[in-house]
Amino acid sequence: MGQERIWEYFQNEGIGSFADALPRYKFLAKRAGLALPVRARVLNIGAGSGRLEVFLKDRGFLVSSLDPSEAAIERLRRAGIDGHVGRAESLPFDAGVFDAVIASEVLEHLEPRQCELAIAEARRVLNERGIFIGTVPFRESLEGSQTICPECGHRFHRWGHQQSFDHDRLERYLGVHFCVTRLSTRAFVAWRGGPRRIAKSLGKWLLARLGEHIADPHIYFECRVPG
Repeated sequence: MGQERIWEYFQNEGIGSFADALPRYKFLAKRAGLALPVRARVLNIGAGSGRLEVFLKDRGFLVSSLDPSEAAIERLRRAGIDGHVGRAESLPFDAGVFDAVIASEVLEHLEPRQCELAIAEARRVLNERGIFIGTVPFRESLEGSQTICPECGHRFHRWGHQQSFDHDRLERYLGVHFCVTRLSTRAFVAWRGGPRRIAKSLGKWLLARLGEHIADPHIYFECRVPG
């Protein structure tokens, strides 16, 4: 069962699975807003629900999106986003055309060689002042999310993840092509609602900072082009 079949489902029929990603999307859009001028050119790799592209566009960025799913890209095009069908390890863009590249919950879906190529491609399409930002799950137990197809018996990760990252492993990948300026462990929570909900969000955020898996921690990274 290939990655394409898993993500074709989640990004189309199962798009509701991205509902919990909204705090992460808002955080990434905010970080991009702090680092970039209005009208900056931003590429998001991995369309997901498409909400990150909308948040970035609302901040005044010129947004492009790349994803292997033709249906997901067509949906973004109908929303006025510059969508492209393709893969992270072979970006269909000229060198130096973007001010920022975002890859949130993408690198863990790639095998090691694919990951190396994807990071090299992110560097290629960035200009000399460009930034590369994104997230990966922190120290994910890949075995804990294994499942089996009841029809053919094939075992696979339910989300299609191929790698697990800690800070050192991620920095080794990124440091080949970038200056890594930030690696932080965190949860993405919604800071709204009544006191009880905010207290729960604070608890989850603190536990994630400590790397506790009950809080579903992620690594947020920021990189700059060297020089």
